[in-house]
Amino acid sequence: MNTPSHAILNLAILITPQQPTATLPIIFCAVLPDMPMFIMYFWAKVIRRRQSIII
Repeated sequence: MNTPSHAILNLAILITPQQPTATLPIIFCAVLPDMPMFIMYFWAKVIRRRQSIII
């Protein structure tokens, strides 16, 4: 998944000049689908102390 593109596309589609305060919820909901990936990366790197294996 590509988090920056989620945020950019959601902002482009959903933001209106009448609701500039909707920016934060739109960005939060754009990042939400990628949260499991961030959590698993954090778990592997910090808790399990795994190193990346490049083949």
